[in-house]
Amino acid sequence: RAVLIFEDIRDRAWNETSCGGGAQWHWDDGPAGSSGYYKNAITTELYFALAAKLALVTTDATKRAYYQDWAQRSGDWMLNSGMIATRAGNSNSIGVEGLVSDGLCCWRFSANLSACCADDTCSRAKGGCTENEKNGMSCDNFCGADDMCVNNNDTQWTYNQGVILGGLAWLPAATGNSSLLGIGTAIANATATTLVWPAPAAPVLKESC
Repeated sequence: RAVLIFEDIRDRAWNETSCGGGAQWHWDDGPAGSSGYYKNAITTELYFALAAKLALVTTDATKRAYYQDWAQRSGDWMLNSGMIATRAGNSNSIGVEGLVSDGLCCWRFSANLSACCADDTCSRAKGGCTENEKNGMSCDNFCGADDMCVNNNDTQWTYNQGVILGGLAWLPAATGNSSLLGIGTAIANATATTLVWPAPAAPVLKESC
């Protein structure tokens, strides 16, 4: 069953049409009028963790190497996508170090948005405008082949903090390379210090929203 799920995600969700890779949130394109796909954390994390676990438990050497390659490929993409604030100098990575944002977006210009923000009535109706919106810029979650994908700074869900830890533990166990364990430690530490209720409730996790 795990192999069938792995192959289904590989064939229908993973694509390099936008953002250089990643597993898309929907099987198909984004909603009508969008120009691409939403690449988010949980879909890619689950694929990474599944590939890493299959690499760890598969006994056939050829198949094990295949799963290991996909685990490395999807894990590298996730770590370099900008969704996780773990790498100094990554201009796409924002937020508290070690926290995982929900996904990626791409900047788009809209003259209608700029005009709305210049009109008091329209601006108030949408709850005000950010400086980017005043300049007509918004970050669209559905990115195409020619878009530059960046961290959408959306909710840091606790499940996104936890799911990736499986892959970051299982892949080193399968390969003997422990370099990913430090990243896993940073993510776990960020979760334990940021996404928890204060005493006396601690260490109960809470969502950031």
